[in-house]
Amino acid sequence: MEHIEKVKEILQRLESQTPIDYSQIASESYELFVSELDRRLLPVNCDKLLIDDKVRVYYYAYDELIVYVITHIRTDIPIITGLLVENKLQAYIIN
Repeated sequence: MEHIEKVKEILQRLESQTPIDYSQIASESYELFVSELDRRLLPVNCDKLLIDDKVRVYYYAYDELIVYVITHIRTDIPIITGLLVENKLQAYIIN
C-alpha cells in the first residue's frame, strides 16, 4: 500500500482512543485536477502548496475514518495528508 507510513502517522493521533487494525484499511487513488479538490476538506493554507494543475490523491478508509494523501503527480512525493472524520477535516500534515 502506497504511503502507509503517512496513514499510520496521522492515525496514531486516534489510536489512544481506539486501536486500529491496519490490515482492514481499504485504499484507492485518483489523478485529479487541483480545481476538482473539495476545498472544505483541505487545510486553509493549502493553495501555496498545490502549484501543479494535477495531483494524485490516495484515499484510505477505515471504519468511518478517511485519510487522504495528496501527492505530486510526477514524483509521487506527498504534499498534504489529511484525516477526515464524519467528512470534516480533523487533522492534517503538511509534508
